[in-house]
Amino acid sequence: METEHLVLVTVFCRYNEVEPSFVYRLHEFGIINIYQIAEQNYLSRDELAHLEKMIRLHDELNINLEGLHAIKGLLEQITLLKLELKNADKRNLF
Repeated sequence: METEHLVLVTVFCRYNEVEPSFVYRLHEFGIINIYQIAEQNYLSRDELAHLEKMIRLHDELNINLEGLHAIKGLLEQITLLKLELKNADKRNLF
């Protein structure tokens, strides 16, 4: 995997003032993905907005990791339902 679309976990944490241990815990709970390349840990740039949202929910609303995992599942379901609706609309137009 090329690293041009990745951000080092340490850089993300420093920039966002987040403890790396919290990011690793999110990974352990299956909330985010961490990629290890040449003994360095990276985050996908595509996932950064999602990660930042999870951090805000945790910090501002005191939602624990189990709650964040549930929220992630619900957000994924909403995304799939939106896609299904979009595809259904396309089929009904023709």
